[in-house]
Amino acid sequence: MTAVAGDNVEAIRQMWEAYGRRDLDGVLACIHPDVEWREAVHLFDRGVYRGHDGIRQLWQENDEVFPALQIDVDDAFDAGDGTVVVIGRFHDSVRGVETTIRFVHICKLRDGLLAELTEYEDAEQVSALLNARSGS
Repeated sequence: MTAVAGDNVEAIRQMWEAYGRRDLDGVLACIHPDVEWREAVHLFDRGVYRGHDGIRQLWQENDEVFPALQIDVDDAFDAGDGTVVVIGRFHDSVRGVETTIRFVHICKLRDGLLAELTEYEDAEQVSALLNARSGS
């Protein structure tokens, strides 16, 4: 059974709430086994993560770079045709520098689960973070 529009938004909110609890199993429960997660194009250039194994790899890589990453979802809305748009902020500290990065996620759901995610981030904020991380 495919979820209705409001359920799609709720499914994405539940995924981010599970992430906030550091509950990988809870995150994976919201994600289709054949997911494709496209990271924002920036200097990390980590590309596309596929399937639950790819999400586990993404989780591990994020923990290495952003050990205290917090996510605030400011808005999530149905854009039709199984698409949910999420607007929010990532927060963390890198080398003592508090960082907030705005993001937009375009999410496609299938059978009520996240099947595709494309991420866009504020490039200026990412640059400042990378400079702090490298000690520049």
